[in-house]
Amino acid sequence: MTLLHLVNCLLLTYAPYVIIYRSTELSDESLFGSCVMAGVFFITTQLVKTFILATFMIIPEETEVHSLAAVPVILVNMLDYLAIYMMHGWLQKKAKPN
Repeated sequence: MTLLHLVNCLLLTYAPYVIIYRSTELSDESLFGSCVMAGVFFITTQLVKTFILATFMIIPEETEVHSLAAVPVILVNMLDYLAIYMMHGWLQKKAKPN
């Protein structure tokens, strides 16, 4: 039953986009590989961020909120910007004709 629910959710989520992609001019420009690589970059970045936050973040026992406690979280969130920069550079390198 769980597998059926997963398949149902995946179809409801991605089927409209696949139909639109296949029926419009987007498929003529061969952008599917770029979309897949963007998804790979996103998933990898989120896994690295989760690993760093879960491994190296210290959770204070006190209930007071310190502004310095937010600095490491902000620095880890900068990985999103680094991944977008790397992905953009990779796509630009791929798009240049030889």
